[in-house]
Amino acid sequence: MPGIYSLWIVGRNGGLLYNRTLTGTLFMLLTAPGTADAADTLRGPIYDLYTDYVLKNPFHEMDQVVKSDLFDSHLSAAVSAYNKRYGMA
Repeated sequence: MPGIYSLWIVGRNGGLLYNRTLTGTLFMLLTAPGTADAADTLRGPIYDLYTDYVLKNPFHEMDQVVKSDLFDSHLSAAVSAYNKRYGMA
């Protein structure tokens, strides 16, 4: 995911990815312990979904809260697929 600032913190109880994109959008991803690769694996697909279902929506304004059922459902599906693939579900 293109970003002007990324920070990945891993601790005993999980991890936190903080990523600010070139458009100024902030993404934060919390992960469970032992899933350090989750942020690297998911941040690209999450940004792609955000681009497809939020940024391409002509009614969405940049400072608006993201309210998109399509984005939410596809994001849930992507995270569920990751969880199933890595035995987290």
